[in-house]
Amino acid sequence: MVNGILWLLDNDLRGPFNMVSPYPVHNEQFAHALGHALHRPAIFRVPAAAIRLLMGESAVLVLGGQRALPKRLEAAGFAFRWYDLDEALKDVLS
Repeated sequence: MVNGILWLLDNDLRGPFNMVSPYPVHNEQFAHALGHALHRPAIFRVPAAAIRLLMGESAVLVLGGQRALPKRLEAAGFAFRWYDLDEALKDVLS
C-alpha cells in the first residue's frame, strides 16, 4: 500500500484510488497464508453468529465483503510488486 501511495504522489494523481490487490482473497485464505508464512497454525475461524452477538449492527463491517479492485490505479500505470499472496507475505515478513 505504501508503494501505491508514494507512486500516486510522485505522479501527481488525485482523487480516490482503491489501495487493494488486484487479486483479492477471502479472510480464511489470508489467515491460512499468514499462518503458513509464520510457520504457525492458521488463525481459528470465529463463527459469524458470535461476531453478530458481540458487535450487533456493527458486525456488518467485519462480515461484509467489498470486493474492491484497483481498476483506476492499474489504469494509471501502477505496477504491483507482488501478484501472489504467499510471495508477498514471505517477502514482507522476512
